[in-house]
Formats: sequence, structure tokens, C-alpha cells
Amino acid sequence: MAAAALSPGVLVLMVAWAGWIAWNDWRRRRVPNRALWSMLLWVAVSLLALQHTPAGASALQSGFGFLLGLGLGLPGYLLRQLGAGDVKLIAVMGALQGWQTLSLTLLLSALLLGLAALLLSLHLGFAEARQQRLPAAVAICAGFLGSWLMPEWS
Repeated sequence: MAAAALSPGVLVLMVAWAGWIAWNDWRRRRVPNRALWSMLLWVAVSLLALQHTPAGASALQSGFGFLLGLGLGLPGYLLRQLGAGDVKLIAVMGALQGWQTLSLTLLLSALLLGLAALLLSLHLGFAEARQQRLPAAVAICAGFLGSWLMPEWS
């Protein structure tokens, strides 16, 4: 579902939610569990009341998006490239938007993280840049917001 199909109130809440998470990861290097639980609660209530998530995903799309998010995030955690909060964030975003839009979110996020790593390497040098930890949730949230600006791709 593209941003134009969302109600303005839902869009504002999702932008505020992603902004809060990105700011926390940038400043504190933490993804607040409170933000993740609040979104999961909103998704669950919406599924029960309206039969779709606030982003318009069906229960099946939401469930598969959640599992896909966990499945794609866990290897990054096991390789120590993502924190547990990043993995939980990806799973919650999958539950919110469904697997199709999550795929676009993760593609955009990977491109942003790659660009940030390249710029950091050019600035500091490759060996020193490898020692730096980039705040992945910032790129994930940017990819999330960017995926809502893309036209529908079905």
C-alpha cells in the first residue's frame, strides 16, 4: 500500500514512530522495546477490529511478514552485524506492513547502510571504518519510510 492510500493520521503516527526509533538508535544506540510493543499492540488491535493492519496488510501477510523479518534479521544478529533491537524492529515492521512492503523496506535499508559504510570508509579508511558500528535502525526506519513513498509494486 502506498502512502497515498493511508489515512493522514495513520501516516503521521507511523512517521512519528519510525522517527522516535531512529532518533533513539542514533543518539543511544538502542531500539526502545516500548516502541516495538506499542506498534505490535496497534497491529493486533487493528487486525482484530478491522481485519487488516494499520498499513493495510491482511492477517496472513502480517504473520508472514513478521516471520520473514525474524528470518532475515537473525543471521545478522548471529554474525554480530545487527543488534537484537534491530531484529525485533524488522519483525515488527513485517507484522505492520506485510512481507511485500517489508522486502522493499529491507532493500532500501541495505542500500542506505551500504552507502553509509562506503562513505565512512572513504572518510576514515577501510581498516578504521570496520571498527565503527553504524546505527542500523536509522537506515531501517529510513527504508521503512521510503517504502511508503514508492508506488505500489504488485
